[in-house]
This record gives sequence, C-alpha cells and structure tokens, in this order.
Amino acid sequence: MRTPTCLAQGCLKHSLSEQNLWGDVAAFAGANRNMTRMPLQVYGIDFSGARDAGNKIWIATGTMQANEFCIENCFPAAELPGAVAARDQCLTALRRFIGDLRNCVVGLDFPFGLPGKLVPDDTWTSFVSGFKDHYPSPEEFRSSCIVKTHGKEPRRQTDEGSRTPFSPLNLRIYRQTYFGIGELLSPLVKGGGACVLPMQKRVETLPWLIEVCPASTLKQCGLHRPPYAPYKGTTEENRSARECILDVLEREHTVQTPPRLKARVLDNQGGDALDAVLAAYATLRAVRTRFTLSENCADYLVEGYLFA
Repeated sequence: MRTPTCLAQGCLKHSLSEQNLWGDVAAFAGANRNMTRMPLQVYGIDFSGARDAGNKIWIATGTMQANEFCIENCFPAAELPGAVAARDQCLTALRRFIGDLRNCVVGLDFPFGLPGKLVPDDTWTSFVSGFKDHYPSPEEFRSSCIVKTHGKEPRRQTDEGSRTPFSPLNLRIYRQTYFGIGELLSPLVKGGGACVLPMQKRVETLPWLIEVCPASTLKQCGLHRPPYAPYKGTTEENRSARECILDVLEREHTVQTPPRLKARVLDNQGGDALDAVLAAYATLRAVRTRFTLSENCADYLVEGYLFA
C-alpha cells in the first residue's frame, strides 16, 4: 500500500565482506538462468499494518494461459479461512495461507529489510529471524532506528533503483515494514514455511516470496504521470483512473481480468484491490525474467531486493 511521493536520500553499503556476497549474488543469478521448472501460480498481496488489516490487505491470484496472464481471484484477507478484519487474527490466517501454498511465487508489498547500516546480523535470515527480539513493538522499532540514523529516513539500494515512494522507516509505512517482517516473514522463515528471494536459496517444495511495490510497477509501466489521475478515492474520477489502469494492463501487458472480478477491483475505493493486481503483475514480470537482478549488488542479500 505504498503510494508515490518524492524520493528520499540514498542508503549506505553494508559493512560485510563484499567478496562473499558478490559471489552469492552471481551464483543466484546464474542458477536462475538455468532454471527449467518455473512456478505455475502467481499471487500478489497488497499488504497493510493497520488495525483492520483484514479489510485493507487484498490478494490477487493468476496463472499464465497461452500468452495471457489471467487473474483468477481477487479478495480481501478477511475472507481467508479463520480471518477477520482485526490485524492479529488476519495475519495469522495470511501466514497459514502462504505456508500452505506450493509451486507458486508470492509478491508482497512491504519492505523485506532495512538499510544495511541498521542490520546488525551477518545475514538477512538471521536478522529477520530475530526481528521481534530486537523490536518488541512498531513504535520501538521506528524510534530505535531513527535514533541510529540521527533522525533521518535512509533508503535501501533497491529503493533507489526501483524508485519506491518511501524509506522502510517512513511514518506512512513503518507499520507495514514492522508487521510484514515480524509477523509474516520471520515466522515463515524460522518455521521453514517459505523461501525468500534473493536472500535465500530456492526450495522447490516451498512457496517463493518476493518483494514488490505497485507504485514502482506503475512507474515501470509509465502509468504514474498525467493523463493518469489518482486512482485511490471515492470520486468518479478516481474510479475512471482505476479503470484506465486496468484497461492499459489488458491492452499492453496481457493481463486479463474477468468481468466479475474487474467490477470488484473497480468498486474498491481504497485502490487496494487494484494494487493487489499490480502486485501480481509485478510478480509475473519477475517470473518471466527468471528473477534476474537489475545489477550485482552485495546490498541486496542483506537489505532485500524489490522486483518491480
């Protein structure tokens, strides 16, 4: 649920041995170029850390059929088995939902990591696994990090490259960062319920999770500038903007949405349903490129990488 704004300042390199990390990045890229079996199902999840997260988190799922990407479902997380609008129950149900998936890639819209200077561990996996031990609450998370950065909101290397709207510490999304890492990634990683790319090796029997950002995908597709009006809101102009974006995805990017789902996406005034579709499309783009990274950068294996 990241929305566009001005770019913030750049983030710093991590202090780990770059020789080993560069080797890992190169190995990851080479392994994916040689992949023969790709996941069949794609999910896009527009995430939220709000108290009523079940109403604001939306999930879109799709598959490749011939040369088209067909959206098969789009729904709020509150409709998952065992979920309600309240955040805690919703995230428990969402975590269970992801952990039960197989042969798929899931694109999630929240930062998977922090700028390298804020990562005290040697690896991303160890940092994420101990995240809640370091930060018991979202408020303590942000305040602790802001003290270390002297009041600034540094950005990761991937934020700069993908033109994300905000730093992971920004007031608008720090709760997304906190609950996404602490309540989804950390339990799934510690429990062996998923593998997170590119920081972890692929395991074919587990769902593969990647970071995406609908705002960055809109920029990649050229849909963030006029004549495209803001699409989040209650006005007819907002709804027309949502329809325009869906039409461009259909005409120019082979994304097909059945009429019954298209109506639901357009009627969702917060734009969360459309963001889930964009997240699914961003995930598809990553699959099509076999998860090729934009560059060999050691920071990605510590800070995370966004597939736009």
